[in-house]
Amino acid sequence: MTNVNLLIAGKPWQDDFLKYQKIIDDLKINDHCTLHINFIKSDDLKHYYSASDLIILPYSKIYQSGVLMMSLSFGKAVVLSDLEPFKEVVEDQKSALFFNSGDKNNLAEVVLKALKDDSLRNRIGEGGLDLMKKKFSWNNIGELTKDAYLKMDYFYKKK
Repeated sequence: MTNVNLLIAGKPWQDDFLKYQKIIDDLKINDHCTLHINFIKSDDLKHYYSASDLIILPYSKIYQSGVLMMSLSFGKAVVLSDLEPFKEVVEDQKSALFFNSGDKNNLAEVVLKALKDDSLRNRIGEGGLDLMKKKFSWNNIGELTKDAYLKMDYFYKKK
């Protein structure tokens, strides 16, 4: 764990990155951070996911997350706020690692635990990928969509 690099990628939404840059500067961790604070093209996303050992999503509020689904599909371990929308998708210690939302000390504990334990990261990453293949595959989504249309058709024929 001696060689840790924090990759922060993407354009902030309704936020100013300068406050985070100040934290990085104040902590004097610039040499351990790679910042790509801009819009990331779809074709480039695979490079960011492939380069990462751990994806951290410390949201305080969220309704859904494409980043979570992409992280899982790349077989990457994820650390997530314990928000209900995340809990509806993944299971703690099986396909993700949760921390108490808003608790920076608990976030640090969970991240350090994951960084120190390669087998934990691998198990969580594999659990997430397995979840994607079984529950969120295009075949499964297609079947669910077909079933929904068949139920709607049945409902409308009954009227």
